[in-house]
Amino acid sequence: MQAVARAARRLAAQGVTRLSVRVDAGYGGGIVDGLSKLVELAALFPDGYVVHEVAFGSSPKDPDQYADLVTEMYALTDEVLSVIRIEHPPLLLKRDLTERKYGYVTKGDRDVRKLEKKSDFKKRTKGQSPDDGDGAVLTLAPERLFVAVRRAATPVRSPAAPINTGAIGGQKKSLFRR
Repeated sequence: MQAVARAARRLAAQGVTRLSVRVDAGYGGGIVDGLSKLVELAALFPDGYVVHEVAFGSSPKDPDQYADLVTEMYALTDEVLSVIRIEHPPLLLKRDLTERKYGYVTKGDRDVRKLEKKSDFKKRTKGQSPDDGDGAVLTLAPERLFVAVRRAATPVRSPAAPINTGAIGGQKKSLFRR
């Protein structure tokens, strides 16, 4: 939480007026609750401050195309990466975003895209988890995919500068164009 607060303060100092913090639900609700209660952070972002708890296995916004939210986030992040260029991406990030496979599953009467399970990816990559990729998609996926679980007093309007907890604490995550 302290690392996210420091990053948020740096963004505010750079003139960002709206902030969307995205937390992997695997980190637990305590982080979401704590970040939501940081009133001093909300005050730094006059155009909005919102904290999203993101459950990767939850329902997608477009169930006709995707099996779950994580698949939709990776697919839409791929679209973002088709129009931006990130210099010198870390090798693990590049691996996570280019080597994780998609397949199709049948839901109802249609086939929808499904991202490879994390456990299957780990088997193929000798135990390496796609954590860098997961952090990147939390950052780059469009705001419309996220529903605010808890909000600070200030409403948020998209687009917002995203922060994700996957990018804090370890190596700074930058993204790249394939």
